[in-house]
Amino acid sequence: MRTIAWASILKKRAFSKTVMRSVRFKKMNRINTNRTVIVFVAVLLTGLTWALMPMLAPPQGLHSTDWTAADLILDRCKFCVVNPKRIKTQDNFDVHFQWAEAEIKARGLIVLVPWCLTAGTLIRKKRKREKRTNESFA
Repeated sequence: MRTIAWASILKKRAFSKTVMRSVRFKKMNRINTNRTVIVFVAVLLTGLTWALMPMLAPPQGLHSTDWTAADLILDRCKFCVVNPKRIKTQDNFDVHFQWAEAEIKARGLIVLVPWCLTAGTLIRKKRKREKRTNESFA
């Protein structure tokens, strides 16, 4: 009779350790998930701010009369993804708007493509980990 009692106590203790480990793992997993979401949102906002800079702070200011709009853009913006000299327009004034639009699209792709790939990879790893954890507790 005593051996049966000890066996049931040991089973209960092992079960409670497993449950506690599961609860602790889920709690830590939630904290890590929250941190990851916060970091990803911060990275996205920072990247989109950088991507929108040609619209938020367009190249402008005093310049020589013999400069073209492309020269002004190259002088004021030290890092251009899109070369403004390659934009062909009828009016020199339109180069600013067309360059800003092309630059925003290019910078947006530079920010969003790696962000989406990284987010997809992390989500896939998390689902695999959860599946493995659920299988081990089943």
